[in-house]
Amino acid sequence: MKFRIKPPCERLHQTARLLLPLLATLVIVSGCSTLAGDDLAVTKMSESQIQETGFLPLNADKPGTPVEVKDYLVAGKYTVVVYFSPYDGAYGNLEPGLMQLAQVRQDIAVRTINVNRPGVQGIDMQSPIMINAQGQVLPYFQIYEPSRRLRAQARPAYEQVLQWLRDLPR
Repeated sequence: MKFRIKPPCERLHQTARLLLPLLATLVIVSGCSTLAGDDLAVTKMSESQIQETGFLPLNADKPGTPVEVKDYLVAGKYTVVVYFSPYDGAYGNLEPGLMQLAQVRQDIAVRTINVNRPGVQGIDMQSPIMINAQGQVLPYFQIYEPSRRLRAQARPAYEQVLQWLRDLPR
């Protein structure tokens, strides 16, 4: 019995013939999938509900899911966006104040995004949100102007939020 050794180009051609239908299927399926965050509970809210809600956790039902923040900014108000991990004690101390800020100040709305995926213990540095944030420190703040233009982010936004919290009535 003789064995014929196939030349490398023939083996490559055979492999390509086997993988091509699989790759075509993957391309078709990925084109039909929803974008990340399209199935979050907040996507079912009406525009008026979004605009009227002062404190809104954007991915509370699916933590770790990326969210298109600009879809939840409130026209005519400063919108504070906070990226956090439930394992970060700094945010846990700030959350009650942020809720109060959204209730007391009618010109401010707060949106929160939990970066941790379910089942991950500790700050989820490998979540898609953190990978896109490229090494930002949590909690990470952004402030958008009433015109929906980014006003401040990172440390300057954090300092502004702290000042607003200090100014709240006791």
